[in-house]
Amino acid sequence: MNKKIAIELVLGIILIVAFAVGGALYFINKNIGNVSAPMAKQDAVIPYCEDLDISDEQLDEAVEEALVGLKNPWGNIKDEQIMVERMEKKLGCKLSKDSEMPPVQPKPTSGMENWQTYQNEEYGFEIRYPEGFAKQEGELLYVMKKEISSDVSLAVGVEKDYYQFDSLPERLGAKEKNIEGRKGYIYFYGEGAGYSGVLVLQLENGYLSISYDHIGSGGEKVVPDNFGKILSTLKFAQ
Repeated sequence: MNKKIAIELVLGIILIVAFAVGGALYFINKNIGNVSAPMAKQDAVIPYCEDLDISDEQLDEAVEEALVGLKNPWGNIKDEQIMVERMEKKLGCKLSKDSEMPPVQPKPTSGMENWQTYQNEEYGFEIRYPEGFAKQEGELLYVMKKEISSDVSLAVGVEKDYYQFDSLPERLGAKEKNIEGRKGYIYFYGEGAGYSGVLVLQLENGYLSISYDHIGSGGEKVVPDNFGKILSTLKFAQ
């Protein structure tokens, strides 16, 4: 075999091997491309609370549990975030689509949680008054509280007759104030260093008189509000 033929034979073998390797690589790459890549694991979609049917009881329970141990959840960013996370964990949903606090406000307090209660079974009524008042002698109820710059007292009594009851608006500028179907009048007046509020209600067997007296400065500013809160607690037996 001469030298030229040998060279041509070697080149032929190299070409055959190259075609074989190239075809194998093409086949492998084609098959790999047809193999679907495994799907990435998707996180579970958490719904928004506003899209779910959550009852007021469930929301109240979540709020109460979320508030435990928090000093200022509506004024401290950290406490607010903790409250949100606790509520979302409890309810199993996101509170708001815009990632803001929902319009959940603390339950308002009346400031009368520790008030004392006076009940009168004879005339069938009860009334509450602020703590710190000491009972004194009186027809039914007389309580007094001594403050730094004033004395405050509350008197409750029943009279068989009340002088010119129906003329109270004309005589004292009283305004009609009916409570649970019972006709009544309320009026305010100042005398000396004091300022007072009086309510008179007509009962089946007499007249219920309730007076709130403030001896000291500023009575005309605090008596209407304080007396109004006390009167809001007046209830009659059904």
